[in-house]
Amino acid sequence: MGRVRYLDVYYEDWGVQVEIDGGQHLEIRTYWADMARQNALWTAGDRLLRFPAWLIRDRPHEAIAQVRQALLAAGWQPASTTPS
Repeated sequence: MGRVRYLDVYYEDWGVQVEIDGGQHLEIRTYWADMARQNALWTAGDRLLRFPAWLIRDRPHEAIAQVRQALLAAGWQPASTTPS
């Protein structure tokens, strides 16, 4: 806490943020700083999804599905794929 933080992904229009956690998150102080930040985001009204880096590398479709669900829940409407 008290240092500059960067977002991995932020869908500002829908208040959805994505964090990708690497190995540094195993250190307890780093883990707590991330939890405190997550709590602050939630109490402010944003949604925060967190994924371990290995999931992004090995099973990205799972993360994509969850991000899509969060965006839909927040009001996002995907563009139609039906030709006009």
